[in-house]
Amino acid sequence: MMRFMAGLTMLVCITGCLSWEAAVGPQIFHVDPVVERVDPWLNVVPLKPALGTPGCICYPFIVRQEIDNARGLGAEMGQIFWVRLVADRVFGVMPYADSPWPGVASACRHARSRGLGLVAMGEITRFLQGGQTGITAIALTFKIYDAESQTLIWSIAHAGQLEGRGDRDYMVLTRKTRMPSSPEYLVLETLAGDIGAFLKAWTTDPYWKVPGSLRKVSKPSQLSQPPEDNATLTEPEDAKPSGDKPSANF
Repeated sequence: MMRFMAGLTMLVCITGCLSWEAAVGPQIFHVDPVVERVDPWLNVVPLKPALGTPGCICYPFIVRQEIDNARGLGAEMGQIFWVRLVADRVFGVMPYADSPWPGVASACRHARSRGLGLVAMGEITRFLQGGQTGITAIALTFKIYDAESQTLIWSIAHAGQLEGRGDRDYMVLTRKTRMPSSPEYLVLETLAGDIGAFLKAWTTDPYWKVPGSLRKVSKPSQLSQPPEDNATLTEPEDAKPSGDKPSANF
């Protein structure tokens, strides 16, 4: 019995959040799925904190992959991402645009007409839909433009995946994973939460500074010079990995 309890305790520590279902015979434990993701890659970051809590309009995402119904999928993914940012209160006002991405100039002009200072859009660079039993993976780049100057002030690349896991038997118990009906929703919402944490710190902290992960790969001269109002910080070429997009290694 002591060995059984020790094994059960170890299983709880390994699997994290779980619930127990009473059953005759082997006991059944349900665990929540975990989205595996890489560290966000900060390509462009503002040097100064936001003034107040700016308003931002979010456009449907663009799916760069050649798949069926790419526009409809991009609109759905953009809305999932937007809902998470709104729930986290990242920006003061954040409407969602009904029309597809019109380009930087048109989007910024539309934002100014609505009294909004920022424009957000996203690009899906990789999408793998694995359903309940396969691997669902998403890689994306989220961008924010200053509506007045049309300057790109944020560009964050991120990626994550969720693996569908079958039941696992441990002689006296069975572990079942509670897979969501739409794994891509959970992956995208998780990525939005990670990116939203960076953005909320920028919009709410008057003492905000360039994130430490970017400071590590930036040249000291870039950080020591007084920034201009709309200045942004990009990573030096010798610090970037090969290729235009970061690899998620999925």
